[in-house]
This record gives sequence, structure tokens and C-alpha cells, in this order.
Amino acid sequence: MDYNGNKFCWFITGCSKGFGYILTLLLLKRGYCVTATTRCKKNLEDKIKEDIKDDRLIEDNLLIVEIDLAKECQVREGIQKSIDTFGRLDVVVNNSGFLKIAAVEEISDEEFREVFDSNFFSMLNVLRVSLPFLREYTKTNLYGGCRIYNISSIGGILNLSPGSSPYSSTKFAMEAVSESLYYEMKPHNVHVSCVKPGYFRTSIRESCQVSSNPNSIYSNVRDAENSRPNWTFNGDPEKAMNILIDLSIHDRNPPLHLFLGPETIELFNKKQLHLQTDLENYKHLTISTNFNQ
Repeated sequence: MDYNGNKFCWFITGCSKGFGYILTLLLLKRGYCVTATTRCKKNLEDKIKEDIKDDRLIEDNLLIVEIDLAKECQVREGIQKSIDTFGRLDVVVNNSGFLKIAAVEEISDEEFREVFDSNFFSMLNVLRVSLPFLREYTKTNLYGGCRIYNISSIGGILNLSPGSSPYSSTKFAMEAVSESLYYEMKPHNVHVSCVKPGYFRTSIRESCQVSSNPNSIYSNVRDAENSRPNWTFNGDPEKAMNILIDLSIHDRNPPLHLFLGPETIELFNKKQLHLQTDLENYKHLTISTNFNQ
């Protein structure tokens, strides 16, 4: 969509499926420009052509970039290509990642780092490269400033089950970076929102990875793994992604913390109650640590 001769342009990671793919389709149908990252360009091209029949829309408004987000040099090339193609950058969506279930004792250092590379360090690479451009283009953004959406999870607020530490720890880290970045970018009018989806019907259940070295002592972790086919996901991912689009246009003071899905309210309150209970029960110890006056 053009405004004052410029285009409103999005850069989205992890677009081969799930939220990233759905957001890409919705934006294209609204006439916005999208740079979609993936590890397999041809597969994504073929998939989009099946869902969007307007070839002109794809040719004019879509750039698919095949990159490994864990490699900053490739991220730099991808973002520069996006700007060279569309002339600006307005919204960055850090969405790439995957779910892994494993107990702390049974997951190797290599496996844990793999999850962090995909879910966390890839985000850092995109942020480091894109921030100078966002600071510049926010000056000519007609919707109240450029945006960053870091797609976390309600699992970034609390661990949802035994064995969720590989995934949740990356999302906890994303929450911390997002909160700091929110205040760092506020003087520059670049808005940062950390998005916490609940249980949405995406491909995360099917793509979930489990421990390659399971330990039989952790029966509760195995129960979490085996329950995957019965997970109940009532969230509509199209509704969630349309919220992000609408916020980027209509809300000039978007939230730092954006919870999506009614179950996130209950889960957040559960975590808050746990914290408050521990604080009150051990308050006598908490206040006993100052030097004696």
C-alpha cells in the first residue's frame, strides 16, 4: 500500500508455516509489501502461489529471502535486499523458532544451543541489523512510528509443563530483551511489542521436537510429550495476526506486553499468584538481609 509515494513494508522471519505464513498472506491481501524469510525459497513460493491467485500482487509486493537467521551476515544481506527492493522498512516481526520438550538433565548442550540459535540469537541478529533502518524510516512513517513485534509465548511468562525449559528459556530471554529494547527505542519513536500467544492452531504441535536421549526417570516429561495429540488449541491464528496488522496502523502507543488468547489471562494470573504466595510466605527472610543499623 502506497502512502505519499512510499510503501508500508514488513520484514517477517519464519514464514514457511504457522504465524509467519498466515501473516504474510494477510498482508499481501491487504496490499502491503512483505519480505518473508525462509530456509527453502521454492517451497514457500509454491505455497503462496496456491493461496494467492493474483500474480501481480506477488510480483510487486512480495520478496522471499532464503537465509539462515543464525548467521548475521546473511541477515544483513536479507534486510538490505528488502530495503533495496521496497525502498523502506516499517515493521519487523521476529517469529522464527521451534518447540522442544526435554528435561534439563537429558538435553545436551548442543541441543539446547540449537534451540537458542533458532528462537533467540536469530532475533538478536535481526534486531541489530534492522534498528538503524527503523530509526531512520520512523521519521516518515505515517502511522505513529515503526514497529517491532517479537513473537514470544505465554511460555515466556511461565513454564507450561515439565520438559518445557528449552523452549521457555528462549522466550523468557526474548521477554527480557524486548523490555529493555522498548525503553531503548522509545526516544527514537520505534515501538516494541512482545507478543505472548496462547494456544493457537498452528503447526507447532506437529513440529515439536523431543529429547534424543530420553531418561526413563522423567515419566512426567514423557507424559507431556505423549499428550501432544490431545493438546486443545482453540485460537484462530488469522485473528491474532490481523490484530498485529491493525495495531501497526491504528495504535500510536502500542503495548509492550501483548497477550493473545483468553487462556493467557488465566495462566498469567496463575503465575502472578505463585509469585505473590512465595513472596508473602517468605517475606520475613526477604526483609532480613540488610546490615544491622
